[in-house]
Amino acid sequence: MYPERPRADAPESERRVYQYLARTLDDRFVVFHSLAWHGRGRKPDGEVDFLIAHPDLGMLVLEVKGGGIAYDPVRGKWTSEDRDGLVHEIKDPWNQALDARGFLRDELWANRRWPHRTWMMGWAVVLPNVDVGPDGLGFRERPEVTFGKRDLDQLGQRVLASLRYWRDLDGAGPPRADGVRGLVAIFGTAKRYRVPLSDILKEDEGRIIELTEQQFEVLDGLARHRRMAIAGCAGSGKTLLAVQKAFKLASDGYRVLLACFNAPLAGHWQDTLKLPPGVTVRHFHGLCSELARSAGIEAPATPDDRAYVDWLPYALLEAVAALGPQYDAIVVDEGQDFSKDWLDTLELLLANGRHDPFYLFFDDNQRLYGQQPLPPWLGEPYQLTRNVRNTNQIGRVVDGFYQGPPVRLSGVDGRPVEMVTYPDGAPESAVVSEVKRALERLRNAGANLDDIVVLSPRRSGAVWRQREFGQCRLYSSDAPDGNVYYDTIYGFKGQDSTAVLLVELEQAADTGESLEALIYVGTSRAKALLIVVTSESVAARLGKHTLRVSPT
Repeated sequence: MYPERPRADAPESERRVYQYLARTLDDRFVVFHSLAWHGRGRKPDGEVDFLIAHPDLGMLVLEVKGGGIAYDPVRGKWTSEDRDGLVHEIKDPWNQALDARGFLRDELWANRRWPHRTWMMGWAVVLPNVDVGPDGLGFRERPEVTFGKRDLDQLGQRVLASLRYWRDLDGAGPPRADGVRGLVAIFGTAKRYRVPLSDILKEDEGRIIELTEQQFEVLDGLARHRRMAIAGCAGSGKTLLAVQKAFKLASDGYRVLLACFNAPLAGHWQDTLKLPPGVTVRHFHGLCSELARSAGIEAPATPDDRAYVDWLPYALLEAVAALGPQYDAIVVDEGQDFSKDWLDTLELLLANGRHDPFYLFFDDNQRLYGQQPLPPWLGEPYQLTRNVRNTNQIGRVVDGFYQGPPVRLSGVDGRPVEMVTYPDGAPESAVVSEVKRALERLRNAGANLDDIVVLSPRRSGAVWRQREFGQCRLYSSDAPDGNVYYDTIYGFKGQDSTAVLLVELEQAADTGESLEALIYVGTSRAKALLIVVTSESVAARLGKHTLRVSPT
């Protein structure tokens, strides 16, 4: 039976006939329900309620008419009466069956997948609500081509009798097995016209970009305040606003420091942004190290020593005393990673102190970062209340790890978040296999490899060591020979990608690292598509955060 069940919008009469055909015909038959086609040339469009095919007996077109029917010989009109007693004028059912057979013959004749030049095809009419006697309803409406309500229980036998009737009249051969295969290829093969995944994701991403541009209205508010702290969840547009504010200040003639905590984020800005004159991009510890060298301050330990990192903020304080102010405005992103003392020290870099602009953008997720004290000179934070990076599907997951003021989703629904799992303690080969399948599925669906980023807690895992996944090869900033970008979750902090594969989260669970922090940062990096590939126990811990388990 094609389709496997009758169409939901099919008339009740056709659904009844469908069920009786399915019940009374054996497996040598193939039945197609509701075939429609466009006529060729000036011929009208055609439709067949049912086409029945048997490799050795031939084919039969069935026209189904529900309700009661009547013929007025004076007017030459056929009418149908429905269950409510309403009368409708209809076409002659037997002429419809005859015409449908002719149109269907032409359609098959012109189709290159049909293997025969001649074949037997008959027609018949089913009236599932009408009692039809053994002599039919008339000379043309004879019992061989007219089935009524009493025939439904043995509809298969009536179809066989009709096929034999038409075989004796027609004399043409049956479709045989290759003909039935041709019918299935023409009418029974599922048709799927794929839109490349990259187009779907770009459409979602484009709508999010429009929302992000609306966030620029916040910049108008920043223009009226020289000092502000701007808070929001991951995906609320903080980084984009920070960059835009720095660029605006530079265009107004300020010497601007655009600072962040994460060294890879600063490197990403320097590599991808067309920095205007007047904007200096630095991550905090890099700034401390650079100014300490300029001031001739000797480091107490080697750069690999933890003591060196702890010393750098103090070195910055000494460097400011030696070198004096360096900037006219400061914009800080990732402010949740800055201590209050660091911010106080940065302020000393400003030429006019408290009179110069200073803007702090930070994530106020108290679940992860607690209640961080802010310098009082920044005032009360301005709250961003909308997620403008992630689709709704991803945003709900991010929101599950966010503890702060209520956040509105982007309004772009997007594709469901997927989770692919493997057993706890699975060998590395199983991990690699699932990641490979996920990447190949994305590639086969038409995703651009440039739009995909694979993120893991650290580079010591099997995924990075493998690197080769069929036609996908992972690469990183220091190993650029590949086509799918790979990074650690924290290394990619502050950045985003159209599609993200979040992998090997059990590494965090094994070491006691904050799984919530990794998931919050990692999931929020994905703008339009997120796939999580991890162990079953980690998946169970994440299940409450609305992740949909996808069959592997």
